[in-house]
Amino acid sequence: MSAGGAIDQIPRRAWIVLTVVSLCSVQSPLSQSILNVAFPRLRDAFSDTPAATLSWVISAYAITAAATLVIAGVMADRYGRKRILLIGGIGFGVTSIACGLSGSVGFLLAMRVLQALFGALLTPAGASLVLREFPTTRRATAIAAWAASGSVATAIGPTLGAVLVDKGGWRWAFWINTPFTFVGVVLVYLLVTEMPREDRPFPDLWSVPLIMASVSGIILGVSQSGRWGWSDARTIGSILIGSLFGAYLIRRSARHPRPMLDLELFRFGPFRLANIASIVFGSTFFAVFFGFPRFTQEVWGYGVRDAGLLLLPIPIAGMMFNGLAGKFADTHGHRPVMMAGGFLQFLGGVVMLIGVTAEPNVLLWILALSLVGLGTSLIWPAIFGNTVLGVPPERYGEVTSINQTAQRMANAAGAAIAVSVVGEAAFDGVGPYTRIFALTAIGGLLAVALGWFMGDRRPAGAAAVKPSVG
Repeated sequence: MSAGGAIDQIPRRAWIVLTVVSLCSVQSPLSQSILNVAFPRLRDAFSDTPAATLSWVISAYAITAAATLVIAGVMADRYGRKRILLIGGIGFGVTSIACGLSGSVGFLLAMRVLQALFGALLTPAGASLVLREFPTTRRATAIAAWAASGSVATAIGPTLGAVLVDKGGWRWAFWINTPFTFVGVVLVYLLVTEMPREDRPFPDLWSVPLIMASVSGIILGVSQSGRWGWSDARTIGSILIGSLFGAYLIRRSARHPRPMLDLELFRFGPFRLANIASIVFGSTFFAVFFGFPRFTQEVWGYGVRDAGLLLLPIPIAGMMFNGLAGKFADTHGHRPVMMAGGFLQFLGGVVMLIGVTAEPNVLLWILALSLVGLGTSLIWPAIFGNTVLGVPPERYGEVTSINQTAQRMANAAGAAIAVSVVGEAAFDGVGPYTRIFALTAIGGLLAVALGWFMGDRRPAGAAAVKPSVG
């Protein structure tokens, strides 16, 4: 912030770099949003595979990305952010083609894991390249704009992806990524300049399998609970084993000289709260976003294309309001933004619970999803803005990678929760989807509660906030 108190202007080049880099980095949300719509068609193609097992096409990607994002951030620092972004973009495009060529669930899962490894390279490298271009007083705006680019991808995904899947089959859910990725790679190569490299040592590599084992164990128990039952020894054992791995990961991180998860960063109150919100609220968000298109296809009987169109209110609201929410948070703080968003999503869930039945009612559905979309377009920028609030600028890449790790965990958890909540048994009427609607309202209330603990924003150009203890 300038001496006179005015917020610094954002240079034109910053927006150019954001746009170009986003063409690469948004491929992950684009892919995931399309898969949410294409999942029923994927189930038809692999009808012998239970839905809980097939959901690992989504979860395996999220878990692998979560476990490797921090490593990817170090690689970007050591070998060049632009170089790593280009490698990640090319690899993501090639593995997208391979996913679409899969003839078995096993091969598809293997390609999704490989795709996640390349996808993990995109996020920290892209974040560093974008944040470098923005004034320090406009970091919340930069993060919000970054979130908006993901919303644009999410908007394109359900609609364009649904049309392609409807006409060409589930394989186009993966092939659609390829042209966007390669165009982004070319533009990054031509327009983005490299950043100076940093000789950062690699963190504790043993933490990678620990993260994967921890999240996989918990997700396995949650996703299979619908088939096994919550009281089954396999469900309890999976969740318990995953939790134990997680506890050991935290203990190891606290003692290791170069931890994968630097626990000292969690002493920054806003950063700590942002990651709690990413996991707690994010799990409900990804669960309902996975459940909505299944409801419109399985209960209302719409095709893939129409199911994609019926999701549009959520990402359209994000495209329209994410940037405005970030700008408002720059000057008025994140608390009112987060709480207002949570209340709007809560209202959307209540509308669903009260009004949505087995008989299609498109107008009511659009009203409910518009409220949910308005809510999430405020909630996510508030969460993203808190990620870097008070953190020294030289650690922006690290904290962004950790927060992206939390979001990938939430993505995996959300898919597992949705599969568990909906189940696979036959039902009449709305059936188990009432729980998806209830989860929408609960997610809104959680956002309100989390928003209460968000304080007012201090200018990023001022002295860093002292870490809060406890």
